[in-house]
Amino acid sequence: MYRVLTEVYAKLLGAVLTGWLQMTAGGWWPGRSLHQGTVVVQSWARALLWALGSTSGLIAALAGLSRDLSNVVGVQKRKKKPSAFQTLQDPQHDGMAGSPPPGPEAAQPVAQPT
Repeated sequence: MYRVLTEVYAKLLGAVLTGWLQMTAGGWWPGRSLHQGTVVVQSWARALLWALGSTSGLIAALAGLSRDLSNVVGVQKRKKKPSAFQTLQDPQHDGMAGSPPPGPEAAQPVAQPT
């Protein structure tokens, strides 16, 4: 039981560290591919682990990670099925042409108990 719990916590810690490193070392903008950024961080994991022993080594490893993260390409913009960042930037054009968003007239009145 403890082995499984340890694995769950290790994966959770890895996910948190990966997200933190992407945000701090490489910056983040809505059009960047998070999957490709995760692959870059995972490729630097061993170097970061070895660099934990010295401050200068850690700074050098983080600088290299930052350089590689700045080369991560963006997500391609699509017209037919926009990606999540496009929908967040422009919610009115969410790729669902022909189906207007439900308004107040779509809601059914709820009968109140007497």
